[in-house]
Amino acid sequence: EVPILPQPPPHPPPPPHPCARWLYPASDLTGCRDLRGADLRGVDLSYSKLDFVDFAYARLDGARLYKATLVEASFRGASAVGADLREGSFKDADLTAANFSAAKLVKADIVAAKLSRADFSGASLQRATLTMLRDAAGPSFAAADMRGAVLTDSVMPDASFARADLTGVRVEDVTLERADFRGAVGLGSVFWLDARLPGSNLAGTRLDGLSFDGQLQGADLRNASFRHATMTRLQAQRVRASNADFDGAKLRGANFDGADLTNATFLGSDLLGATFVGATCTAVAWAPQNRYSTYFRSPC
Repeated sequence: EVPILPQPPPHPPPPPHPCARWLYPASDLTGCRDLRGADLRGVDLSYSKLDFVDFAYARLDGARLYKATLVEASFRGASAVGADLREGSFKDADLTAANFSAAKLVKADIVAAKLSRADFSGASLQRATLTMLRDAAGPSFAAADMRGAVLTDSVMPDASFARADLTGVRVEDVTLERADFRGAVGLGSVFWLDARLPGSNLAGTRLDGLSFDGQLQGADLRNASFRHATMTRLQAQRVRASNADFDGAKLRGANFDGADLTNATFLGSDLLGATFVGATCTAVAWAPQNRYSTYFRSPC
């Protein structure tokens, strides 16, 4: 007969985090800033002063940090899925590789923060301010709601805005090299001033009526629609724009040198001063802006 060995005693529960007594709304964590790797799921820190707190690799899924101040806080590698961060202040915060998917960041103030590889997919960023972002390569705003947001004075290479709602967004003095806008909506209502989007993917997007001041060198504009857009002095060298629709667009002084415009249409477009040196214009539909003009020659 096999003897029955006594069961070892159960492991005691882990000791409470030393900062646990500070984890309540409107708290001040000035004296307890090390929450690195802590499990803070569902915690309520609304209205709290969380400046300089280290949340690196912490779990903040479903947490409430409404109107919290997070100046120079670190969220590096943290998970804040579905967290409530509305009207939070993230000045100089480190959000590198953090997961904010489906989080609420309405009217959040994200200033001079580090955003490299941060995930805001499906997040609510309506009327949020994102400015002076420099260490911000590869963030994802895929399927995010960014209606009315402001994005200024930033460099964000390889950012994804795929399927995002960008209605009413203001973009000024921003470099979005190789950005992905496929499936994004509201692009025609975005105000673009001094925007640099070289190599970006706008294939199949609708930008009808937009006002764009900037650069699109090497961008993918295949099957995109720019009907009645205003893009004076557009820099569009080497763009891939086959089947693109520029009907009625204002393109004075635009540069399409080296572009692929196969099957594109420019019916009623204003092309005064535009250049098409070395462009591929196979089966392009041209027509003068003035319908009474009796002579029009392909510029290619």
